[in-house]
Amino acid sequence: MAITIRDIDQHYYMIEALKSLTETNVTTKALIKGGYLAVEIGEQLEQETNRRLKAEKRTS
Repeated sequence: MAITIRDIDQHYYMIEALKSLTETNVTTKALIKGGYLAVEIGEQLEQETNRRLKAEKRTS
C-alpha cells in the first residue's frame, strides 16, 4: 500500500494522535485501525440518530 502525504507538517500531528488513539507505533496499522474505528463510530451515530428520530415521533 502506498500513501502520499503532501503536507507532512500538517499530517504529522494527526498521525501521531491516531497512533496514540489506536495504541500502535506503526503508521499503517494506525491508519487501518483508524479506518475501522471511523466505520464503527459512523454506524453508532446512525443507530443513535435513528433512535432519536423514533423517540421524537412517539412524543409528537
